[in-house]
Amino acid sequence: MKEKRSLYEQDYPHRFQSWLVEEYLDGPEMGVELIMFHGECYFASVMEVSKTPPPFFQGIGRFVPCSLGIDEQNELVREAITVAKLLGLHNTVLDIDAKYIPGRGPVSNRIGCSISIS
Repeated sequence: MKEKRSLYEQDYPHRFQSWLVEEYLDGPEMGVELIMFHGECYFASVMEVSKTPPPFFQGIGRFVPCSLGIDEQNELVREAITVAKLLGLHNTVLDIDAKYIPGRGPVSNRIGCSISIS
């Protein structure tokens, strides 16, 4: 029996790879930037990410101050530092996209590592 393939796979077989599907989280997206050195955070910044409306979600800019209060921003920074350490990124410049979900707290949804030095 032949395996059923999606239209995307049929039209673009050279592009097909495994897919990662994540939960859609509503609310403003934040960019948390960190500079980590020897496992310690030397700089942290929280910016709000501007995106086009669904279904495209294309980033079109960042701005400060963001709409979150200082306590929520601090939670996002602590979560980002924890993520960096868990991934072994002790000497790095990071950009982590995250959301703060009321009642749930900070949720990281993309990690970009600009520089990582062992």
